[in-house]
Amino acid sequence: TPGGKEVWTTPGWVVYPELTMTSVDVSNPGYGLYTNFTLTMQTITAVPEMGSIRIVAPDDYYFGPVIETDRNRYDPLVSEPGPQGAGEERPSPDKVVTCHILRPENWACAFEFEPCKIMDELEELIGIGVVLSAEQEETRASNKKTCLDMRSKCEPGGRLSDLVQCESQASTLVLNLARQVTLPSRRILRFLIQGYNARKTPPSEEANMWRFMTRNS
Repeated sequence: TPGGKEVWTTPGWVVYPELTMTSVDVSNPGYGLYTNFTLTMQTITAVPEMGSIRIVAPDDYYFGPVIETDRNRYDPLVSEPGPQGAGEERPSPDKVVTCHILRPENWACAFEFEPCKIMDELEELIGIGVVLSAEQEETRASNKKTCLDMRSKCEPGGRLSDLVQCESQASTLVLNLARQVTLPSRRILRFLIQGYNARKTPPSEEANMWRFMTRNS
């Protein structure tokens, strides 16, 4: 145009799916009862270190330890415990509850660790006959120690909470990856979390939907 080059833009965005093959299995499906949730998902894009996975359950679900009340608190002097689910409550919607992810049967560690990548790269050089410098050898040794420690934490018997921290608020569950921990693309993650089912039937099919999403650090 006489005034120069014109560029037209319109608001828009591209949505890239981050997760697929999501599922939720419940071991104790009764309304309001404490249960084991087995959650499964497959990443499409990687979740970086310090990133997170956010899972929003339908209203009134709860993830965390057993909620004790006067009606369900264990008393060794009482011959019959209170019925499961009797009088359970829910924390304030603003309260953040610390939870722990557990390993289901046939657990496979889905995470990768940055020290292991560095160790593997340097050991590949050794494998093709490259002589490492003193600095490279020191780097390899230190990362190997850290790598083996992180892998042992991911395996059964290890302290998994050092790699993935879990917290919930209302019916939202968040898994936060630690530093140097990533969840690669196309990787299937299956884990178990404990909590309470909703106490009432959802009012609609839409209200009974679970939503999975990933977030960067």
